Amino acid sequence: MDILQPFLYASLILLVLAFTVVVIYISLILREVKEMAKEAKESVQNVRKVTSSIIAPLSSLGGVLAGIGKGIKAIRSISDEEEDEK
Repeated sequence: MDILQPFLYASLILLVLAFTVVVIYISLILREVKEMAKEAKESVQNVRKVTSSIIAPLSSLGGVLAGIGKGIKAIRSISDEEEDEK
């Protein structure tokens, strides 16, 4: 029994040390994952800003083109009416 007890204590200490190392390693990995998630969130926000800054002028351009189209139709209808009167 004298030889078994120190061996059990040594193995218990090694297991506790191994468990501590694993816990520290997992905490470091989780910290990196948290930083990566934060960077990904910032990237998504930047993409959202760029997309909205591109879409806003394009939607305005669409409104302008629709207005030009209506104006051309109005001019055609007026010119068609003048030709019918002649």
